[in-house]
Amino acid sequence: MEVVAKKDDLMGIYKDIAEILDVDSAYRLFRELHGQQVCFPQRFYDSNKVKEIVRSQYTGHNAKELAKIYGYSERRIRQFASCDKLKNS
Repeated sequence: MEVVAKKDDLMGIYKDIAEILDVDSAYRLFRELHGQQVCFPQRFYDSNKVKEIVRSQYTGHNAKELAKIYGYSERRIRQFASCDKLKNS
């Protein structure tokens, strides 16, 4: 269903969503989730998948780059990488 509304006609969060996506997508979210409280995780990627990716991409010198991409600290990236070494010992 196409909504005949402008972004400025919407309530707070729906207006924000419409700014990022569009009014129709904001309406679809409203229809699906209205009345619910939604919390989004701080990280976009699943931590198990990040561990797997880090283990395959870690060179020993690119912790800073991987940390920036996946939103973890350099220390945590090194921990993810070293878990694989511990399992193989």
